[in-house]
Amino acid sequence: MDKNCSYKINKKEKIIFISYKGDISINDIIIILKKLTSELDYSPYFDEVSDFRNCNLLVNINELPMFLDFVKNQVNMKGSRKNIYLTNMPNQVALTKLFSISLKKSPVIIHIVSTIKLTTDLLSRPNLDQNKLKAILDNI
Repeated sequence: MDKNCSYKINKKEKIIFISYKGDISINDIIIILKKLTSELDYSPYFDEVSDFRNCNLLVNINELPMFLDFVKNQVNMKGSRKNIYLTNMPNQVALTKLFSISLKKSPVIIHIVSTIKLTTDLLSRPNLDQNKLKAILDNI
C-alpha cells in the first residue's frame, strides 16, 4: 500500500475506508482506486468513507474531466452506495463538490462532511461509533 494512500475493507459492515495523507495528485487517487477495486473483498455496493483531512490535494480543476472519465468507465465501480468525503479545507470541499455535481446521474449518493460525528450518522451502523471510526481512519 502506498504510504500516502491506504484503505481497509470491512466486509462485515459493508464499508470501505480510504485515507489520504500528504501530497495527493489525481494519479494517486486513480492508483489507489485501481488497487482497491481489484481486491477480492471489494464490492461497489459497500459504502465508502474517503478521509481527505490529512492531505494536500494537488488536483487542478482541468484534471477533473479525465478523472470523471476514469470513474465512469470502471465497470467494477458501478454500484448503489453512499460515498462520504471527509474534508477540512476549502479546496477539498470545492473539488469533491465539483466531482459530486458531475456524477449527479450516478447511483452513488455523495456526502461531503467535515466531522466524524456526521460521518457515523450518515453510515447508520450500530457497531460503528465516533471513537471506532476515528481509530480506523487513524490506523489505516
